[in-house]
Amino acid sequence: MSKQIVKKTETNITDRTPQLIAAEIRSIDTQVKEMVLHGSINIGKKLIEAKTLVAHGEWGKWVVANLEYSHSQVNNFMRIAEEYGSVNSQALGNLSFTQAVALLGMPTEDKEAFVESNNVENMSTRELQKAVKEKQELERKLNEEQAKAEQEKKQREAVFEQYQTELSLRKSQEQQINDLQQAVASSKDDKTAIKLKDDLKSSKEAHAVSIKRIKELEDQLNAKPIDVPVKEIVEVIPEETQKELDSLRKREQELELKAKQQEEATAKQISEMKELLEKNNNTAAIKVKVCFDTLVSNFKELLSAVAEVSNEEEKVKFQGAMSKLCDKMKEQL
Repeated sequence: MSKQIVKKTETNITDRTPQLIAAEIRSIDTQVKEMVLHGSINIGKKLIEAKTLVAHGEWGKWVVANLEYSHSQVNNFMRIAEEYGSVNSQALGNLSFTQAVALLGMPTEDKEAFVESNNVENMSTRELQKAVKEKQELERKLNEEQAKAEQEKKQREAVFEQYQTELSLRKSQEQQINDLQQAVASSKDDKTAIKLKDDLKSSKEAHAVSIKRIKELEDQLNAKPIDVPVKEIVEVIPEETQKELDSLRKREQELELKAKQQEEATAKQISEMKELLEKNNNTAAIKVKVCFDTLVSNFKELLSAVAEVSNEEEKVKFQGAMSKLCDKMKEQL
């Protein structure tokens, strides 16, 4: 039986293309990087093991005597072993030694995301270091803004706590004022009445200060929060507290209306008294009429001047002094 001879064919060199060669180069480059990083991890593990066995204080001398690495290189090898040794990631596995060093200190999840979003494989060492620095600066600013927002939130919470305290204080002050007014009205002893009136005056002054403080705190709570890039911190006055505040405002309006009615009643009494004086055509009555008209005119001017006082505490003091003067004048009648 005759043997069939098959002629062996050789691959033609022309079958290879630049694209094929480039792919082969990239494959070799990837293998080399993996080998370098894997080797760096193994070196780092050995260094960590050696350091546990070398006597305390002798590590630097041991490195100089036994290795050709600088201390910074030794530290980088050990950190690479710690941060990459147990990581199973294709993205991180393709890093070169210098790229792996540039990403040291970054959490594993952040490393992977950073590598995938920044095309680290095609970056130079300088470009990578710049990108890492920019990321760290951005994170620093973000942390500062978050801390700022948290501090602002704590401050607003403290303001709100003061606000609630002032509301409670104001409520108790109004009850105290009401009790003192009733005590003054029912008092039959002059000395006791004077003491009660002084207490009433002090309570009203404290009440005015509390009103001003509540308004200041309310303005702070309703002010626009500081803008932050993460999220906007907005504090809202609770509905229950808002209802209480509306109730207090309504009470203020009622008191103002009552004061106006009393003023109108007084004006009517004054008018009647004028008519009476005009009927009595004698010298004493004329003198009384002149003095009375002057008193009424001056008192109106005084009320107008006090109303123009912008400082609330000073206004309350003037009102208290006027009230005390009126009481003394009443005692003389």
